[in-house]
Amino acid sequence: MKKNVCFSGILVLALVFGLMFVGCDDPNGKPDTWTRVTDFSQLDGTWKGSVLFSISLKESMGMTDAEWENGPGQIFGNDMRVTMTMNITETFDSTAKTASVSGTITMTYSGSKVDAVWPMLAMGYDEVEGITIDDANHSITITMLSEPMVLTDDDISEALAAGILINQDGTKIRVSAEMTEELGSMMGDSIPEIILIKQ
Repeated sequence: MKKNVCFSGILVLALVFGLMFVGCDDPNGKPDTWTRVTDFSQLDGTWKGSVLFSISLKESMGMTDAEWENGPGQIFGNDMRVTMTMNITETFDSTAKTASVSGTITMTYSGSKVDAVWPMLAMGYDEVEGITIDDANHSITITMLSEPMVLTDDDISEALAAGILINQDGTKIRVSAEMTEELGSMMGDSIPEIILIKQ
């Protein structure tokens, strides 16, 4: 990986793989008030959580009903789904200008034809470092562990300009509606609201 990784690219990639998770308003009923993050130091610290959501294989591939039924649907069936379970930790350090990510993402496949197509879905993954295959549950688990990535001022500026919001207590962050919409276009409407909780 290039030393000068674009932070906004890292953030979008992190979001695509679920490195932010669904949070709730304060249990005492106080709603969060969100403002835009304007300084990287507002992200300092470790943010952690998990998320679970399910999406059809057709939706995950961005296909119309006709495209699916006349192509992959004949192999995978119309009821094939992927359930994503993610447990993620992200750490940001504004002094060192670094970001790091660790955690697991498990993709579990289900559907009437899953037994027949599972060898095709799992093919090649068992030879990749950091990936575990569970044939009994039709699941693939990716374990992520990154060294802190050094960011430039431009990387940080681009990420903040993309739209990161923080709550009034500085305990939660989420992406802007524009970024959520962009992720939805990549992963379908089933993706939940994306929020990180500070540890």
